[in-house]
Amino acid sequence: MYFEINILGPPKTALFGFCVALTSYNPMATIKASLRSLRKLGKN
Repeated sequence: MYFEINILGPPKTALFGFCVALTSYNPMATIKASLRSLRKLGKN
């Protein structure tokens, strides 16, 4: 019997997905931080 769940596929595909997640996190964090600072400027 074969019970392994094959969600991410082969290891190269999983590594690619991990790298895409890492590279997309940095710009999102930068955008969120800039929006947060703009909101603080608007309240003063």
